[in-house]
Amino acid sequence: MAQQQTEIDQLIAQQYVPSALERKKSILMYFLRGIVISLTQGKMTRYEFFHCKQAMGWRVLFFLLLVPSIVLIFLPYLKVLPVLIYAALLAIWIILTKQAWDWRYTSFSKDKIFLPLFEGVGWWMVDLFSVEIEIVDTSVHSNETSDSEKTL
Repeated sequence: MAQQQTEIDQLIAQQYVPSALERKKSILMYFLRGIVISLTQGKMTRYEFFHCKQAMGWRVLFFLLLVPSIVLIFLPYLKVLPVLIYAALLAIWIILTKQAWDWRYTSFSKDKIFLPLFEGVGWWMVDLFSVEIEIVDTSVHSNETSDSEKTL
């Protein structure tokens, strides 16, 4: 995981700006359909892969909180708690989608402490299910062309 973190650091240091297509694909990742489409294609850029992991992490936490929320909705004094939990998750989803649109990597925002949690859970999902994705090198400063690919 430290190797992947330094690769993202290098992209940020190079001030990599993703293409419009990469932005659209990254935004689509935050909808469940985008994750499925991207994983079946098997080929992504680092920027798309970062947002794919983050979107998968958000989905996992969403579904993990779903079961306790269903139980809490039937308790008389705790009916509001599930609504607040999912309102917070909706706000986080909007923040993550906005950051994908603005070409930003969430885990490097100093003011957002809890948002890297989603990327970490996404890494856990990728490792747990041994997801094989070809990462296309889109680095501007690289001597290699886009034909050079690396498999995670």
